[in-house]
Amino acid sequence: ASDDQKMKPNLESYNAVLKAWSRSREKIALVRSERWLGEMMDQDFSSNDSSGANKAAKGPNTDSYNFVLFTCSKGLGKNEKDHVENALRAEQILGDMTAQFESSSCGDDHVRPNTESFNRVMIALTKCRTDPTVAVRVMELLRSMEHIQRTSEDPDSSVVRPNTASYCIAINAWGLVAQQMAVSRLKQKRKPRNRGSDDVNERWLSLSNDGCDEVGKAEAILEYMHDLQDAGNSDVVPDTIAYNSVIGAWSKTANVENADAPLRAERILRQMINLHDSGNENVSPNHISFNTI
Repeated sequence: ASDDQKMKPNLESYNAVLKAWSRSREKIALVRSERWLGEMMDQDFSSNDSSGANKAAKGPNTDSYNFVLFTCSKGLGKNEKDHVENALRAEQILGDMTAQFESSSCGDDHVRPNTESFNRVMIALTKCRTDPTVAVRVMELLRSMEHIQRTSEDPDSSVVRPNTASYCIAINAWGLVAQQMAVSRLKQKRKPRNRGSDDVNERWLSLSNDGCDEVGKAEAILEYMHDLQDAGNSDVVPDTIAYNSVIGAWSKTANVENADAPLRAERILRQMINLHDSGNENVSPNHISFNTI
């Protein structure tokens, strides 16, 4: 190889820069990541990839996209508009990866979305705390993951497999929606709606729900995680984080209108204690469990 070829940045070089920006808390991190990703689009890494993998690959690979998705999911920016834009961009990136993979003649594996890709988009969505559609959009992605795994040639080794984190993200999403519904419902009870209501409040008030149904959906996901584990799915383990997420969901809906929410949170805590006492090492109440109650 010539000296110029040796000095030319390879795929690993670009990914190292993307990884560095994914760890940054600066607001410009996503802009910079997108810039570097754009530079990679027309690059031919087939001749200088020292890893020995993806020898015919051109442009970014799955890791490249996932670093940018990680940046999208960090909740950078101080206002809701930034979070919404980051989530939309994450959805677009996942769509681009999927389209590129599906449009290739034999499946372009080097840009194939994986479990981490989907999880990062779902996390980005949960940063949009004032959007009542967040949980529904997260569930759509989770169901897409399940469909991809179910229809793959070997579901147990599918590149996309919902894992414990995937289901915990969904639980958190329902908890966020439940919280906003409970708060808005309480405001609705205490103060009549008027022309001065802000747009965000109007969106939640129109749903007219106290959030309990949404927490019920979070609980249903936790139960489903147990079903998957019992069926032999080693990727899904209902653990302390999952239980704490449900407890947190109930705590977020607790107010004078939902006076039984603390009791329902206590019921989940008792389940944790019983599971731990029966020898389940994955579920162990911690300071978060008790403090949330």
